[in-house]
Amino acid sequence: MKVESDPVMSESGVRRAAHYAFIVLCLVALFNYIDRQILVILLESVKKDFGVSDAAMGLLTGTTFSVFYILGSIPLARLADRGVRRNVLALAFLVWSGMTAVCGVAQSYLHLALARASVAASESAAVPISHSLLSDLYPPSRRATVFGILMAAGSVGIAAGLYIGGWVNLHYGWRMAFFVVGIPGVAVALLLRFTTREPERQAAMAGHGGVREMFATPLFVMLLVMSGIGGFAIYSTLGWMPTFLIRVHGMNTAQIGWQVGLATGMGNAFGHLAAGYVGDRLAQRDVRWYAGVASAGSLLAIPFALLSLFAGNSNVAIWSAFAWIFFMSAWFTPTYALAFRVASVATRAQASAYITGSMVLIGLGCGPLLIGALNDHLKSQYGIDAVRYSLLAVVFALVILAAGYVVVWKMVSAWKAKATERDANGESIDDLQTEGAQPDGA
Repeated sequence: MKVESDPVMSESGVRRAAHYAFIVLCLVALFNYIDRQILVILLESVKKDFGVSDAAMGLLTGTTFSVFYILGSIPLARLADRGVRRNVLALAFLVWSGMTAVCGVAQSYLHLALARASVAASESAAVPISHSLLSDLYPPSRRATVFGILMAAGSVGIAAGLYIGGWVNLHYGWRMAFFVVGIPGVAVALLLRFTTREPERQAAMAGHGGVREMFATPLFVMLLVMSGIGGFAIYSTLGWMPTFLIRVHGMNTAQIGWQVGLATGMGNAFGHLAAGYVGDRLAQRDVRWYAGVASAGSLLAIPFALLSLFAGNSNVAIWSAFAWIFFMSAWFTPTYALAFRVASVATRAQASAYITGSMVLIGLGCGPLLIGALNDHLKSQYGIDAVRYSLLAVVFALVILAAGYVVVWKMVSAWKAKATERDANGESIDDLQTEGAQPDGA
């Protein structure tokens, strides 16, 4: 399906429009992660109000959210691949902002779960559609960099959510926190819809075919597995780090809001920026370096994770967590950059949705729930220190990531050889472009 674009602009006008759209998409990412992560800082207060267990809160922050995220992601991505992506994203943004505010009036655990399920389903549009739009606004050689900047904006959202949520919770209660972060998103959704342009779709560099061909590529399947393990590591850490500091180091939500928000949010932001920039620079020599950056980052995160978990001082724990999360974030943007080399122009949003879906389903769906269950299981033996030992599961995941991306490095070699053979046989991607597509970099 050809998407009708706006009237032809000058080259400088196109660049300005691309940069403006990029800024707005960064605002979308900011609110996306504020609304997604704010429940983390409110977890203890909500738990006390509703009288539920750690496992129940893990179910709410993890499994419930991830299941509905997955249910919404693929249909919304398919709709975006076939229609006007800007409009789909703006409507989804409007819904999740409104439902975040509705969380503030929940009268029971079930009510809150239903509201969060609605947030999850609509939020699932954000990453895939933003990635698809950015792929048409910038060339492949800059994708990891712009994806990194986008995710850095999301990481600032994580920090902002922790800070705002912690402060508002301390002074006005957890219900008001949902109103404060939910309502402003409505204005940004309208800004996206009425002030940005839908770009022309551009042809991918090496991908071809549809979703079936994408899943027939072993490299893409391996990237799905890696994103799930990476998601487990990230969401388990972000989900339980505030609780770890409250229980083990005796901090309150206001202290955590700015200290942990700054450390984890900036660790994530700088990690995404560094991995995107370094990955793009090295991939100009050899695309396998995307996998190399992801593997090295995962390996370097391990000692800082252990230092953070077993430090006797809260300041050491927090700033070790900064380095832990900085290096642990290195898998993210290189994985999407590789996936978009495999995906065709007709499946970009869906490729991103599947990668994100794996991260959310395994990471957010299983991570916080598993850590919560381990906390309950180890509580009788370790007391308030149980969460410290439960989070060692993240260290194990990092070991698997470091080894797994070495395998990805080798799989990229096989994929490149197959792509070269296909091109030599005349199966050029130019023959498989969707109507109205232009070559990348045009």
